[in-house]
This record gives sequence, C-alpha cells and structure tokens, in this order.
Amino acid sequence: MQEKSAFVVAPTDRVEHLVRKHYVAVDPDDGVLEASRLMRMARLRQVPVTRDGILVGMLWYRDLLESWVTRLREAPWQSVVDALDDFRVESVMRPIPEAVQPGDSLVNAARTMLRLEMGCLPAVEQTEEGPRMIGIVTERDLLQIAYP
Repeated sequence: MQEKSAFVVAPTDRVEHLVRKHYVAVDPDDGVLEASRLMRMARLRQVPVTRDGILVGMLWYRDLLESWVTRLREAPWQSVVDALDDFRVESVMRPIPEAVQPGDSLVNAARTMLRLEMGCLPAVEQTEEGPRMIGIVTERDLLQIAYP
C-alpha cells in the first residue's frame, strides 16, 4: 500500500497567493448583538474590526460571551436588552491585532496563528492611515494547501 505524501508548504510560498479578498468584518461602533449574530451566521470565531477599511482590532466570539456574562451580572434584569443594545464592539475587541502582509511567508502565517491560537489572520497593506485590510487567511485555507 502506497501512502500519499502531504504537500509541504515551502518557506518561499507567500500570503498573497492564499489571502481571501472577500471577508466579514465589523465596525468598532457596531453593537455586539449584531456582531454576534453575524459571527454565528457565518460560523466565525474571530472577525477583523475595521474603520473605513483600516484594521483597528479583532473580535473573538469567546470574548463576546465572557463580556456578556459580566455585563448581565451588573445590569438590573429590566434593562438587560437595553444594556446589550448599547454594548459596542469597540469595548470588547482586541486592539492592534497581529496581521500578515502579502509578502509574508505562509509558514510565518501558520506559526503566528498557532502562537496566538487564532483561526484566522487579517492580511493588510501598510498605508499612511494605518494597516488597510486586503483580505484574510484562515486555518482552513492553510490546511487545504497542506492536505489537498
């Protein structure tokens, strides 16, 4: 019986060859209820937070859940819905996330994902305004390359 050999990503392979240009992002001023609904519908664990295309943070679903529990404990039951309606993504996001650039190696992207325990990494181009989102690299993308 002959074993299939897995494709090995070469250190020279670049993020630009894998980056998804269509991605889901939220604005820091969005409500967390809407962000949560979006993340559930798209089955995402993390989403980039952008303002006018500039990456300003990452929102993790588990951070949303932990912050809801805290917020609900502090709110009187009559105003729970009001408390959640006024709850903004900016108060939960992780600011200034690590990101990859088109010229970075896929090996570097994979190592960064593992180190940060993230399922995706924003891909950005540096501009005068800040890191402009151009796409996203996901763990699924990397796995599909490694195991076609």
